[in-house]
Amino acid sequence: MNNKTLISLIIAVLVVGGIWYFASQNKEVDTLEATKVRIGFLPILASLPLYVAEENGYFSEAGIEIEKTPFQTGEQLNDAFIRGDIDIAPENSLLPILRTELLNPGITKVYAPGDITKETPFATLIVKNSALINSLTDLENKKVGVFPGGTSKNLLRKFLDSKGVDTTKVEFVELPPTTQLQALSSDSINALLAFEPTTAIAIESGEYKKLYSGVWAEIMNHNPLGVAVISNKFIQEKPNLAQKTVGVFDKAHRFMRTNDQDTRAIIAKYVQLKPEIANKVVPLYFGQNKDVDSDLLQQFINLLVDISEIKGRVEAQNIIYKP
Repeated sequence: MNNKTLISLIIAVLVVGGIWYFASQNKEVDTLEATKVRIGFLPILASLPLYVAEENGYFSEAGIEIEKTPFQTGEQLNDAFIRGDIDIAPENSLLPILRTELLNPGITKVYAPGDITKETPFATLIVKNSALINSLTDLENKKVGVFPGGTSKNLLRKFLDSKGVDTTKVEFVELPPTTQLQALSSDSINALLAFEPTTAIAIESGEYKKLYSGVWAEIMNHNPLGVAVISNKFIQEKPNLAQKTVGVFDKAHRFMRTNDQDTRAIIAKYVQLKPEIANKVVPLYFGQNKDVDSDLLQQFINLLVDISEIKGRVEAQNIIYKP
């Protein structure tokens, strides 16, 4: 074999080897992209399905690689969906999703509804033990702390109106969760509409009492104010991976309902609560994707229109994920 032939053979081997190497590298990248899911979440108790799925290894079992991004507000989380930065979220308020749907339809779909019931209340009016407030009408001429944004205030006003309270005499004070108990303790407010785990923390301290438990459930039983959401772009581009990911969260939702003590251990770990408080919180439970009730969701959407939280009607059927 002459030198020219040998050189040609070496070049050919290098070319074929290079093609094989880069093809294998691209295949690895394609495989990773085909199994990678970008999860946006709020670092709060309501994101419990994500914590359960992580702790129990459900993503690994399903062959899913996750990339997690925390957000501080539901609006920020919703904006990330609009930008296309995330694929799925374990929980967000229904409100920003509906507002986006009115302006720019088809960004997100609801794959599981939150299920706030009278047996599993999530919003509770609490007061100091020493407060001379023993009935809802005692809130007249008082200051009531609420979660920032108009939703909590408007829904609470509707609830109090239905109970015969003159809400024109109630001052609603918007407070972030980190300052709520401090404001109540210092008498900056007289009552607080508390969410979990703030309610459990307050009651466990022995300084506060429940004035009314289950405000959201009283407005509507099986209240779907909090929902699990998936990107429509993700559904369209990776339908199998989208369905598989929703299946992981469905599995986490079932675990939460059937393994209470193990779930509370996960709450203590991920929400960083003392075990005695984790044992008393009321988690936000979710239904299964296959059981999403469009009529119930529509009923709540209509309620939000009635209290002017959204400015137009959204058809529930149009925002439900149906694999």
